[in-house]
Formats: sequence, structure tokens, C-alpha cells
Amino acid sequence: NSSALVFLGNKDASTGTGDGTFKNPTRLTVLSQPIGVAVGRFRSGAGQPLDIAVVGATGVVGKEMVRILGEGRIPVGRLVPVASERSAGRTVSFGGSEIPVLRIDEPGTRPRWTEGVDLALFSAGADVSRRYAPVAADAGAVVIDNSSAFRMEKGVPLVVPEVNASAALDRP
Repeated sequence: NSSALVFLGNKDASTGTGDGTFKNPTRLTVLSQPIGVAVGRFRSGAGQPLDIAVVGATGVVGKEMVRILGEGRIPVGRLVPVASERSAGRTVSFGGSEIPVLRIDEPGTRPRWTEGVDLALFSAGADVSRRYAPVAADAGAVVIDNSSAFRMEKGVPLVVPEVNASAALDRP
């Protein structure tokens, strides 16, 4: 469901690593409010807590996403950290708790981590995004991906926070 996918791009190529990830992931804070509003309207209703998956939660950018979510700019009902088999079972700190990291590729038709997720933030590389972002979107999540996987895909808005953050608000 490409209508639920957003590509998070860079305004300045010098801040990107070439694969769509950020050298300075704190730039994601620029998107916090518009994405929170857009997702709130799309799924849970404005101001309601969101169930948020962070795919790549044990990587540098994923850890920063979790940290930023912990600042409270977006109301989080449930955090679902997701990573590769190698990182599954580790924990991430959030809201005073240690939350176990779920395996992205768990056996079955649809991975358990997608259940009830309102928003899925992807920072695990283009291959992972191509495979699992549509799965999360089909499960009903709004997907925000910062890899290059959907950069040029028709129907997937390219959102550069400093330029067109409001494009993320245009959800069907």
C-alpha cells in the first residue's frame, strides 16, 4: 500500500551517507510534530498515543529514533523495537523500561511486530525496507522510511523536513 509509505529525504546531500540514512539523525526531530499530527489523524485520532515500531532499533539511527520518541513530542502508547536476528532479544531503554527487541523476519505469514502498529519508522537499509515496509503498510501502519528504497517510487511522497514537511500530512 504505497499510500502509507513516506520517504524521508535529505535537504543537503552532505548530511546523508549515500544510502538514505543520516549522519546527524537528530534532524528527525523536525518531522516529529507534523508526522505525529498526520499519523494521529490517519489512525488513532488526534492526540491519542500511537503504537510505534522502530525497525533497525539497535542501529545508530534507530537508537536515536527511540531516544527522540522518548522526549514525548509524539505520544507513544507502545514502542515496538525491531531488528535482525542478530539483535533480537536485546533490549532498548524507553520510558524507564527495558523493552525486548523483536526479530524482523520471524516465521509466519505476517511478523508479530506489525500487529496493531500505527507508525513504523524504518532505518535498516533499502533491502530491509523493500521487503518489510509494504508488510507493515499492509498491516495498517503508516511507514516512514529513510533508506533509498522508495526514493523514486510513484505515489510515495519524498519528505524533506526543512523543505516540505507538510507533504507528510497529505495522507489518504
